[in-house]
Amino acid sequence: MDPVEDTLREVESLICGLDFEVAVGLDLNGRVLFWRSGDEDSVSPTPEEWALVQDKILTHNHPRGGGSLQTEDMFKSRRYGLRQVRAVTEEWIFIMDRPSTGWPPDAGVMDLTEPTGNAIHVGVAWEKRPEWARLFWHEMWLRISPKIGYKYSWRPMWGIEHPSELPTKPNTWPR
Repeated sequence: MDPVEDTLREVESLICGLDFEVAVGLDLNGRVLFWRSGDEDSVSPTPEEWALVQDKILTHNHPRGGGSLQTEDMFKSRRYGLRQVRAVTEEWIFIMDRPSTGWPPDAGVMDLTEPTGNAIHVGVAWEKRPEWARLFWHEMWLRISPKIGYKYSWRPMWGIEHPSELPTKPNTWPR
């Protein structure tokens, strides 16, 4: 077995259903470097903890039916030089690996997210389908990752055989 996968399985299984955010830093041998609890909307590792995960892995949960990674997750990944950042929900694990050329500048990401976000919002009746809100960032990364070199992937949460459906191709956003 892979020690990193073993540790990720254990950690992510523990944090996926919590109602507050938790960030866990891991080295490339699967050793936990830190465990930081936050509140229902965010978690803030210390500068010393961020230094520990440079060129390593950070996993964290998105509570309350949360969804994929968000721009702030990506900005911190670049700022602190993460190799991989992961966001877990009760059913899904969303993963972004650092491109071989490094993380793109924040401005480049923002140049794409605003117009792409506007296109995603067009025609979606959010008040009728609030569950779609958790899919927003997943759809965003499907559309813009190829344009900026992000290596985006997702998989079912450890032990979940039949998770709720996610769009799996760009532009398959439900209407």
